[in-house]
Amino acid sequence: MNLADHLPAVKTFLVVARTRSMAEAARTLYRSRAAVSRSVGDLETVLGTRLFDRHGTGLELTGAGRLVLARAERIDAELTHAASRVCQARSAAKTAPLYDGRRLRLVVHLVALRSVSKAAVAAGLTQSGASMALSRLESALGLPLFERARGGVVPTEAAVGLAIHARRTFAELRHLHSDIASTAGTPSGSVVIGALPLGRTQLLPAALAEALAGRPGLRITTVESHYDHLVEELHAGDIDLVVGVTRDGSDDSGLVKEPLFTDRLAVLAGAGHRLAGRPVTAAELAAERWILPRTGSPSRRLFTGAFARAGIEPPRPVVESADLGVIRHLLTNGDLLALGSARHFSFELSAGLVVELDADLPPMTREVALLLRAGTEQSPAARAVIDALRAKP
Repeated sequence: MNLADHLPAVKTFLVVARTRSMAEAARTLYRSRAAVSRSVGDLETVLGTRLFDRHGTGLELTGAGRLVLARAERIDAELTHAASRVCQARSAAKTAPLYDGRRLRLVVHLVALRSVSKAAVAAGLTQSGASMALSRLESALGLPLFERARGGVVPTEAAVGLAIHARRTFAELRHLHSDIASTAGTPSGSVVIGALPLGRTQLLPAALAEALAGRPGLRITTVESHYDHLVEELHAGDIDLVVGVTRDGSDDSGLVKEPLFTDRLAVLAGAGHRLAGRPVTAAELAAERWILPRTGSPSRRLFTGAFARAGIEPPRPVVESADLGVIRHLLTNGDLLALGSARHFSFELSAGLVVELDADLPPMTREVALLLRAGTEQSPAARAVIDALRAKP
């Protein structure tokens, strides 16, 4: 079920929950009582649970209803913020036009694709239907969201902001699935995890195995990408959490960083390397051929800083890569050295495929952390994964 298609019903439910009365909600929404009751009933059918107990004195939220109310309040806050951001100095922020999942999806796709035809396909609309939906939304809001340009459209600042709030709204709806599904006592639902290289080799697989044990309703998706992209997706709500080495200087505002453990970087070589088995000076290391992480990465900065503190010009790499498979092959089939996490290469080290050199360099450590969006109410499914991650290091 796609709850985005039922956003108007979520709004109706919210008003009924606040007033505890179908009749009062009908007056507030300028709708008939029968229409309000039908809308709430449709939402209960979609969610598969009763949201209100009907009494002679009025309505009372059920346990599931209280869960839905918490998400509905967050959705309303997102869309209210979006409306005020879009309308800016206008006298009244118009939230009602935003309670339309089809329109919100269209805006998200238009911002990403910059093409009405491509966005229409992604949103499941015809091109004429997409153009009409966009025109009606812009008319309802009283301002253009996109500028028509040759070959496509260019989003305004208002459209970019609206797309972020729309994506967060969809995330709240996704969490609502987990909230309802987990009322039986076992966390269920989907979790989307941003996985950086170090986090996804040992820590994350072990934590996922623990989280999945005894939870058949849990569905997990990992997204492997570079740090800035994962943080952007986390800000927008498309990703629930990010695990890995964080970066100083990136836009971490609005995020909560929770350290999990401190990782140690080591100088690695193939088992038969001529420098293995004895102390190696910084000058000797500088003369070797290296596989190093990309320039600007936390590990590369630590490497450069270690040589600087030793008073030696750092070597330039012949290969730049953070891929374990690439590094393993090059180390075991040549005479290159590599900078890598001792934890990351624990299997290769224990199997004797790779050795750690006794390098005369200052210690190189970095923090592996869990990143969450501040103020987010994590779903039961996400909390199960987070608890497993916290227990693993």
